[in-house]
Amino acid sequence: MENDKRSKTSKSRRETAVQGTNDSSIVSKCSMSLQGYFDDPYLQGFVSKVTRRAPLIHRGYYIRAQTIDYILNKFLESNPGDKQIISLGAGFDSAYFRLKAQNLLQGTVFFEVDFPEVVKRKHALIDSNPEMLALVGESCSLIHEKSPHIEISTSSYKLLGADLSQTNILEAALKLCDIDFDCPTLLMSECVLTYMTRRTASGVVKWANETVVNSVFVLYEQINPTDAFGLFMQHHFQIVGSPLKCINFFPIIQSQKDRFSQLGWRDLEVLDMNEFYNNLLSRDERDRVEKLEMFDEYEEWHLKCAHYMVLLGYHGNCSQLLTGMVPQKDNTMKVVKEYKGMVEVSSCDSKQLIRRFGHATARWGTSLAVCIGGFGEQAGKHMRVTDIVLIDMDTLKVKVINPNVDNRTFEVSRMHATLSSLKDGRLILIGGRLSPMRLCTQMVSIDLNSGKENLNQYQYAVCMNCGRNEAKLNEVKSDYMEENMNSLKSNNAAIDKSLSEENLCMNCSRMNISSVKKCVMNSCSEGKENSENKENFVKNDDKIGNVQLNSEAGSDISKPVIIGACDTDRDSGVPSAERSLSENDETVIIAVIEQNGDLPSSRWRHTAVVYEENGAESVIVYGGRSQNILALGDCYMFMPHTYTWSKVETSGKAPEPRQSHSACIWNKHMVVAGGLNADLQPLTSVHLLNLETNMWSELNCGINPRYSHTAHVIEDILILIGGVSFSHDPPGVAMIHLPSGTSAEFALPAANKDNLLMLHRHTTVVMDDHRILLLGGGGNCFSFGTHLNSSPVILDFSESLKTVK
Repeated sequence: MENDKRSKTSKSRRETAVQGTNDSSIVSKCSMSLQGYFDDPYLQGFVSKVTRRAPLIHRGYYIRAQTIDYILNKFLESNPGDKQIISLGAGFDSAYFRLKAQNLLQGTVFFEVDFPEVVKRKHALIDSNPEMLALVGESCSLIHEKSPHIEISTSSYKLLGADLSQTNILEAALKLCDIDFDCPTLLMSECVLTYMTRRTASGVVKWANETVVNSVFVLYEQINPTDAFGLFMQHHFQIVGSPLKCINFFPIIQSQKDRFSQLGWRDLEVLDMNEFYNNLLSRDERDRVEKLEMFDEYEEWHLKCAHYMVLLGYHGNCSQLLTGMVPQKDNTMKVVKEYKGMVEVSSCDSKQLIRRFGHATARWGTSLAVCIGGFGEQAGKHMRVTDIVLIDMDTLKVKVINPNVDNRTFEVSRMHATLSSLKDGRLILIGGRLSPMRLCTQMVSIDLNSGKENLNQYQYAVCMNCGRNEAKLNEVKSDYMEENMNSLKSNNAAIDKSLSEENLCMNCSRMNISSVKKCVMNSCSEGKENSENKENFVKNDDKIGNVQLNSEAGSDISKPVIIGACDTDRDSGVPSAERSLSENDETVIIAVIEQNGDLPSSRWRHTAVVYEENGAESVIVYGGRSQNILALGDCYMFMPHTYTWSKVETSGKAPEPRQSHSACIWNKHMVVAGGLNADLQPLTSVHLLNLETNMWSELNCGINPRYSHTAHVIEDILILIGGVSFSHDPPGVAMIHLPSGTSAEFALPAANKDNLLMLHRHTTVVMDDHRILLLGGGGNCFSFGTHLNSSPVILDFSESLKTVK
């Protein structure tokens, strides 16, 4: 008896959790509708408090609503006579009220079925809403005399409380509501059967086929549970107490089709949500959706759509609803052979993990990788990160540097920028965004080789505390810097001793010149020195102040503009032994570059490569997107020694505009691969730009479509790592022998649920011995939460490179 009680309690908890998915879903649907994605004013009647969801969640529920609405309308059009709709697990769905108000339910009886507790709540909400009550029609009082399972029964609307696992009770209640099992009937299951056991879910599918003579069964639910996104999705539903019980029994589209076929359904039609969005929605409708909200989560959007499908099965005389609309596979595409077991993936035993995505990374010097920007984990929070990370690729030790700059004024912490490493040690940060509504306009130089010779190049200083900018940095005498540089690096107390009143800004009493910690503001005459501020600032001598240099204050030489300088942040919460690459902390100078010439438009998701010719370096920027243009096709060259931009005029067969692609230098060519085009379709093409003639050509090779990947050239072989496509198998590693165009695809090891690795919005750096260091990656995974890869991770291509060669 006690076991029965525990079993019932457990079952009740599971049912309550599943019902909770209805409550969360209806809030998201309402938010989506209020933002203009889908017109349904009746959703608000089922929400006690309107909460605005994120754009990614809006899109997810929009595609679900559009899919079901499309099928409902097709069914109503295809059956002009009497017909029926049965919504299984309807929850607080408002389809009946929306279609009734549009006068589309003539000759239609609409049945809704869900748990008794859910339908009682729905009945109460309908009773409290005069508009919905009028659409129901006659009195909708309880009809206990017929059956306790009938909550509402009018001529056009029936609301039933029944457990779908008990099909005999469900059938009896339907009969009491005068269902006609010979009438054309559409049965809908939106994310319902997957929460049931395999036996009970298949029992519902079998019962519908055997009971309703002329019917269409519509199944909308999750698929593809075994890749990284699918495992993350499963984990989410398990945590909230409503695990996807069926998904691993019917994991892919083919297994779903096999199940329905074995249970008697014929003429099966299936679309995943990428196919529905791109093939059944018009271009005008897709353009409308793109303009509703600024959106920059295409990776997670396409992954979400690849993990949901709609299946239609037919029985009896009901006609197909998607005839001619299910896209045919393109048999003209070049088939690429895929190899397995030839790419090794190993996690690093690092005490400090790099967890971020949308960042920029460059190799610096012989063995360092520098990582900046992105969205990730910092100080125990998810945020747009502000720190700079240095990784020693020999030891995999990590050093964290936190620039003491205000990102509202200085655009350092940015998403989807590029970071280019120059021979003189500077790192150039180009493009990116602070938000989809705020693009970066500053070009930033990051100097890890700080010292006297670097400081001397700057002409004018501005106190960051009070904004004065009249003093010349030259007035800081070089002998002072020479005498104190060593003690400055070691934070010796000699700094305090050497400070004098004349080195303070008379306006604000702050000492703000880079590693010298001074502000030579002898023109700041307002106010008097504040001894209390001076004392507080001197005590905080483990922090390096900020300085900005202004070339407008009389200089005729175009120079960078310092916006900040810092050492390792001692307040970061990371022990110095775990973050340091060497015994001595180094100062990093961050500068804004004053740009000249034909400047490119602000953009993000572009590429930048460093090209050297006759000893002179240039940075070549290609493609990307802007706020109004989803894919750019222009090319610009930046000359670091003159700070000058020029547009590259090209000829030949230019690639179509793209964003989120890759670019590498090979044999005096820029190699551009993959990306998203202006219609947001993943690309397969590989193009070469001859940097001597500025002529484009296309490489005849076969690769799977992808974007948001990374790329490198090793021994004439282009290696494309990860990315996103519309395929149900995430892209692995593609290798193309550039001289010949021969190619191969290599699958990555199966996803590990205990250490998920999502290969998009990541960065990679070439190490040695055919290894590549992977940093960061991941994203906001629909309503399931945010996943951040735990990196560094090492990819070993030794075996795969042998195969390509």
